[in-house]
Amino acid sequence: MSLLPERGGFDNPDPRPAIPNGWMGIGFSEDVTAGQVVSRHILGRDLVLFRGNDGVLSVVDAYCPHLGAHLGTGAVVENRIRCPFHFWEFDGEGRCAHIPYGTSKPAAATLKTHPSREVNGFIFVWHHSRGESPHWEIPSHPIVASADHYFAETREHLFKGHPQDISENGADFSHFVAVHGWDGVKLKFVPDAHCYRVGYDTGDVNTGYGDAGAVGVDSLAVGPGYTYTHYTGATEWLMMTCFTPVDPGVLYMHQIYYAHRSIPRHSARTLIDAVDNEWCKDIRIWEGKCYREKPALSNGDGPIAQFRRWYEQFYE
Repeated sequence: MSLLPERGGFDNPDPRPAIPNGWMGIGFSEDVTAGQVVSRHILGRDLVLFRGNDGVLSVVDAYCPHLGAHLGTGAVVENRIRCPFHFWEFDGEGRCAHIPYGTSKPAAATLKTHPSREVNGFIFVWHHSRGESPHWEIPSHPIVASADHYFAETREHLFKGHPQDISENGADFSHFVAVHGWDGVKLKFVPDAHCYRVGYDTGDVNTGYGDAGAVGVDSLAVGPGYTYTHYTGATEWLMMTCFTPVDPGVLYMHQIYYAHRSIPRHSARTLIDAVDNEWCKDIRIWEGKCYREKPALSNGDGPIAQFRRWYEQFYE
């Protein structure tokens, strides 16, 4: 057995910024209940999420501006987070609201906050390399509030990769044949501002989704790290996916599935397992690939060059 490694990591450095600009998912809304404090290391930094007793969620830097204690072991007091070290309290805007001793509040006693949203069951944080405010929003999906559908499951994966590669899959038409066996599937790629839509018509193709059989698929990417995919046909279900850098080269992918009430729960679980298996095929490839800035493309590859021009807006 050779003592040499199977592959190195320095012959093809990735020129892309590790974190694109836009809304990035950092967890599920159900992860943070009222009065709870949750720590997260994601987007290359330590964050703390807390939900006040009024139900409002705030996302702040993890370390107290006073003497640097980690606020993840602090507590929620009404709608503020209390530092565990000296009991200084900060509101959801990062302002120092209470110091239990002394008579002054230092001007520098401000906790950095991050714009956040809760949409479709996800918690999103806005990231921008130049500190710009949000340019657009994540839309709510009507199925989430529909009485005709039910919440089925969540899934999570942690793996090596870059968020652009996951989003690029939608424009990589030939991989659907090679990796997923979707030979004969008709696809259409339509970019529009910070979104792109891919329509799929699988016809009689075996998609690998078991009893779901052939499906019509409408997939919308919103920004660099969120997609929803709506499947219709013999069964109707919705998959929503966030893929977010944890640190450079490490991705956290988390998903929420909804199913039409005509689908029994055990059937939905079987279907989700089948879809998850297809995702795992992609993940194994993403973890081992390098980034080709100027790929040698065939005319059957799909609109990869068009996709990359669209994605460049998130690196400005």
